[in-house]
Parts: sequence; structure tokens; C-alpha cells
Amino acid sequence: MGRSALAAVAILVACVLAVPSTASAVDGGSVPGNGADTLTIGTTDEIDTINPMLGYMSSTQQEYLWDPLTASSRTEVGEAAPGLAESWDVSPDGLTVTYRLRPGLKWSDGKPLTSADPQYMLSRIAAGGPGQGMWGNFLDSVTSVSAPDDRTVQLHLSVPNSMMPRMPIPILPKHVLEKYPDTELSKYPIDPAHLVTSGAYRLIEGGPGSSVLRFEANPGYWRGESPVKHVNWRFFKAEDTVMQAIMKGEIDYTSSVNALQLRVLETQPNIRANQFPQIGTFREIGFNTGSIDTETGKPMGDPNPAVLDPKFRHALSTAFDREAVAHKAYKGGMTPLKTVVGAGFDRFRWEVPPSDPSDYDPELAAERLDAAGYRLGADGKRTLPNGKPVGQLRLLGDSGNPSALQTVQLVREWLQNLGFDVKVTAMRMEKLNDVVLSGDFDMFEQMWGIDDDPDSILMYFTCAQRGLMSDSWYCSKEFDALYASQKRELDPARRIETIRRMQELLYRDAPYIVLGNLTARQAYRVDRWHGWTPALQRAGDVMADVVSLFSLRPGGVPGSSSGTGGPAQTSALVYGSIGGLLVVGALARFIVVRRRRATAEERE
Repeated sequence: MGRSALAAVAILVACVLAVPSTASAVDGGSVPGNGADTLTIGTTDEIDTINPMLGYMSSTQQEYLWDPLTASSRTEVGEAAPGLAESWDVSPDGLTVTYRLRPGLKWSDGKPLTSADPQYMLSRIAAGGPGQGMWGNFLDSVTSVSAPDDRTVQLHLSVPNSMMPRMPIPILPKHVLEKYPDTELSKYPIDPAHLVTSGAYRLIEGGPGSSVLRFEANPGYWRGESPVKHVNWRFFKAEDTVMQAIMKGEIDYTSSVNALQLRVLETQPNIRANQFPQIGTFREIGFNTGSIDTETGKPMGDPNPAVLDPKFRHALSTAFDREAVAHKAYKGGMTPLKTVVGAGFDRFRWEVPPSDPSDYDPELAAERLDAAGYRLGADGKRTLPNGKPVGQLRLLGDSGNPSALQTVQLVREWLQNLGFDVKVTAMRMEKLNDVVLSGDFDMFEQMWGIDDDPDSILMYFTCAQRGLMSDSWYCSKEFDALYASQKRELDPARRIETIRRMQELLYRDAPYIVLGNLTARQAYRVDRWHGWTPALQRAGDVMADVVSLFSLRPGGVPGSSSGTGGPAQTSALVYGSIGGLLVVGALARFIVVRRRRATAEERE
């Protein structure tokens, strides 16, 4: 650490210690009781909804409340683990998947949880109902779902689905869900007084938009009652107040800290802090490749003609300095990446061949632009192949994310150096997503995350996702054919080869120019809780999923006066592959799993 960094850390420590003890409650909400059996988590994240039928990204809170048929393994990426189903099997032809439910399952209102519940919900999603955008890749070849008896669920497929037998969709109760047709799902009761759940916890206070969510352990849960009797989620508006809260012991865990704050927290005797590669998460510069009205097929919005041209987009693949973005914008919290398949999925990743230079090279970008017909005019500005001015390129960025804003400023500078006029507009993520769906944009900076299989990001480049979850409006018959092929392929080697070909096609057509794989950060108190256990990787996420809570025990390590966290804790920074498969099942709804768009804590 250099002198300037040390000075900055010293100043930050002084500022934190100087803040009055009530400061962190300003935007995190006051929490009644922070007793020995209460774990308090602090986050700057915003959740869109707890309802798994409506959300654009899954959340840890969903996993607290409702179990899926299968969870995600904590030791092997991409492997299924027991959930509501204690066992499962796939027929030799891959066309029938059978799940056997645990005996004695009940909903929180006392009604039995039977095969009729997943049969109803999965059938509704498979038929194209709400939830299709989030979970459809698990069900896209399902022709019907049957319930031969109260404990058996069978999925009948037209063609094999390589995603199965994984089935991480949180299951809602049929006797509640069937009362709300698709047009009225927003009225589904989420308030604590009426919410019917099956998971390890029950919601006892708060809801979407609240400053605090409070959960209480379910004593009738099939794993047994969690040793963490209460969990409070506190929502903050800024990382500074999150840091103040954990320093003073007002929260026990957070992943909403930046690199400089992490260095401070690493020095604290009762706090463990570390960073690790976020599995499959990446940030990118995306393009409007052709927004359309999905009902008529006619062009919609007003994209600049240049961004509609794959040759133009590919020419920019060497225009952006990924190392500069990683170090300047993300302060070392990112490692450069060139495809949509990130950390944890190494065996699936296509590597750009040496014959196709892909590192930062603005001169090569200029040559490629010239060759594609985008030449410099007398005024120093690029023209379209027809000789008309390219005009202004509109670049959108997330106003709530300082690192994203710095990234778009860097991208604007690099594009200006190549002869383009670029206008940057910053807006909240919700507004940005609305603009993307309208088609009134040219470029944006955003993030995606893979769940437990590369399919969970590749699906969003299919033509069918336009107007749904696609933000690039990309559509290619060749890509769609490859996507369908890998989805049916049950031979791992052949499937991997197809997925690599898909990445190569995306690199050539460049709906995205991928910038880097994000690094997650976390900090947690070891004087109030012990048994913190990382999932999937050494020094990995200790709050990856609801199962993480079952390893925790109140207080510091027994017999230790220093409050150390035990052998599971380490501040080592670990890079590299996980050596297994991939991620979207039930692991880390915030940090690892079922993450579609970035959460606020992932933005740094």
C-alpha cells in the first residue's frame, strides 16, 4: 500500500471514529433489539420485490421464505442439493424428471405442502406466465407438470434440458397463488400478517421499500430451527454509514463496502474482511443492436445507425482499456474479462485467439473503424459508411453507482479520442432499464451475473428475450440455433464446445463489450457470532445462502479472548477458477445466485 493510500486509510479511520454513535441509524432504520440471537445484515441494495413471480432479480429474502425443489450445492458449482425434494432422477432419454418431496412438509398457515404446489406454480411459469423471464430457461422444454401422488412431481419434456435436474425456483403455495391471476400478481400478499411461507424463516416486519426487514426462525422447518433465531436486514443509502454501523457493532455482516473501507476493516480486531471473485458476474458496455416493437416487428426507438452495425461494435472491442476500468473506476475490485462467461466457469469460457488482437489498442480500433467505413471527416469526426455524420452517441450510466459513472466517463473519453461525439446521461437504475426497454438509447454501462450455468446469461441474447430481459435487443438466428443445441445436449464435452462457439459469435457481433469480472467484498463481526463458513471457494462468501445461517452460533469462538473467527476466516484475496461447473440455483441470492441485474452492493 502506497503512502497516499495509507494516508487515505488513516483519514477514513479518523472520520469513522469521529461520527456520533447515532449516525448509522439515519438511513438504516432503527432496529428493535439486537440481542445475542439476532444477526443484523447491512446492505445498500434495493430489492424490486420479494415475490419470485415478479422480480427481475432473485434475492436472499426469497430464499429465506420459500424453498425450491432443489437448492444449489455449497461445495460444487452447478450441482443440485436437496430442497423441498429429498431425491430426484432423470429418465434415460432425458424427457422425464421426477422429484420426490420430503414427508410432512407444511406451509406457515398449517396447510400441507404437497406436490400440487410445485405442480401448479411450475405449470404456470412454463405456460408463459409471470416468472418466465426470470426462470424460463429451466422450463422452456416442459410440456406438462404432473403430480402422481402427494409427494411426487414429474416434469415431462419435449426435448432434454441440460439445466435439469436443478430446479431452484422458489415454490409459492397453490392455495394462495391461484387466487391471483397474472394481471393481479402485484396484489399477492407480502405483508407479514398474510404472507404464507415454507422456508427457514418467516417475515415478521417490513416489506419492499422498508428500511428494515425482520425475520424469525421457523421452528417447523425441515432442517430444524436455525440457531440464528432472528435476522434483521437494514437498508442503507451509502457505504459510509454501513461501515460506521459495522465498526460500532450495530450490524454483524455486510458486503456493501468499497476497497478503501475494506482496508480499514481488515485492521479491526473483532472484524474479518476480505474480497473474492464474484462467480460469473461481469460489467459491460452494451449497445442497442436493434430495438423493435415485439408485436409488429417494426423498429422502435431511435438508435444511432452506427450501433446497429456489428462491424462498428466489434471495432470498439479494443477501444476500451479494461485495466484502467478495473483500477481507476473499480479500485482493484474487478479483473479484466472479454466474454460473458466469468469466474467459476473456466471450462466453459471461450478465449479470444492470439490471431485476433483484443487488448486495449486504440490504433487498431481506428483501423477497424476505417475498414468498416467509419472514417474521419474534415472536422475530425467520424462519418457513417454512407458519408453522413455519425452524430451523437448517447451513453447511459447508473447515477447511484460511482464506479459505473467513472467508467462511462472513461469510455466517453476513449470514444472522443476516436472521433465521436458522446453524450453521457446518468440516471437511477430503474429509469435506465425503462429507457432501454423504450429503445431510445445507443449505449449503456451495466452488469449481469451468471447463476449456476452459462445458460442463465446466454438465454438473454436469444431473439425471444427482446422486450423482456434483453437489454441489447440482440437477435441472431445462428445464435438461437446454437442456444437450442446446447440446451438439448446432455454430453458435457459437446455442450461446452457449443457454448464456446456462442461466446465467439457474441464477441464478433458485439452486443456487449465485456469489461471485467467483479470482485465481491465482505466484512463480518467475529465477536458476536462464530462459525462463519465460506461457500464454493476458500475465503468465499460466508453469507451465500440461507444454509449459511445454520453454521453460525452466538458469541465469539469459545475459549478465545481475541474474538477470532476460527480457521474458516481469512483475508487472503483469491483469484482463479473454482474448478467445478457454474451458478443460478439457490446459492447466494445477492452475491452468487440468481442474480440478474446488479445489486447495489455489487456496484463497487
